Amino acid sequence: MKTLALLLSLQLMNSCILGKAQESGLSESGGGSRLCYEPCVVKLTGQLVTAEEFGPPNFGENPDTDSKVVIYLLKLQKPISVRNDPQSRINVDSLENVKEIQLEFSRPLQDYRRFLKKNIIVRGKLFEAHTGHHYRKVLMSVDHIEGL
Repeated sequence: MKTLALLLSLQLMNSCILGKAQESGLSESGGGSRLCYEPCVVKLTGQLVTAEEFGPPNFGENPDTDSKVVIYLLKLQKPISVRNDPQSRINVDSLENVKEIQLEFSRPLQDYRRFLKKNIIVRGKLFEAHTGHHYRKVLMSVDHIEGL
């Protein structure tokens, strides 16, 4: 059992190291490399913007009665590719030419509003959309934002 745990730990570490080596969002994200989904941490550059989308109860099926929600997006400077994770039940799709990423924040939004419409560097973990509240195919759980 310890051997299996060690092997899984080494495999995860290797996967993140490979993803880290390919983490090129800061300089050459369009250069053919592929970023990995969580648990890898990636850095991406782009502009922080908002978009309005339909929310509950029907997420756009009944526009007259559905609520509207504001989401935060990173409009990437260069499109990225994200490779699937065969061991995940969520991050199953490899995606190419991703130009926008929906951002998920752990801290209150007012901490980030000062970056709106500015070029920023965002650090976090990518994951694939899997609920009705996910409006883009790729999302990032944000750890850190800084201005350029």
